[in-house]
Amino acid sequence: MLILEVDDDEDDRELFLDALNTIDPSISCQQLESGKDVLDYLNEAKLLPDFIFMDVNMPKMTGYECVNLIRSIPRFELVQIVMYSTAFNPEERANLSSKGIKFLSKTALFSELVEGIKKLTGCEFMALAKGS
Repeated sequence: MLILEVDDDEDDRELFLDALNTIDPSISCQQLESGKDVLDYLNEAKLLPDFIFMDVNMPKMTGYECVNLIRSIPRFELVQIVMYSTAFNPEERANLSSKGIKFLSKTALFSELVEGIKKLTGCEFMALAKGS
């Protein structure tokens, strides 16, 4: 599984990576700092990610703007996107939910982050199948 995480906050990126390693150390995660970085990555990628976890509040290009650009490119329409933030704009949430975008709230509880990622990626079912 390949996950892209896009977040301008280094501490949040480290916490996310720790959560993924807790779930399954074999999950590959590419961390990027901006909407421009993820667009560049996707345009050059030979292998598309299974999931993109996108922070909402980033400078220059918000997560909402970036996701709308990603969804406008047919090649990327099947990439699963999760908006990842402490708060969501209700209008944007409704608009993006209608496009199949999922949402995960940032939390101070590490266990909640781990469980949220498991649920959204299906890793909880993969762990059950492995007998973990």
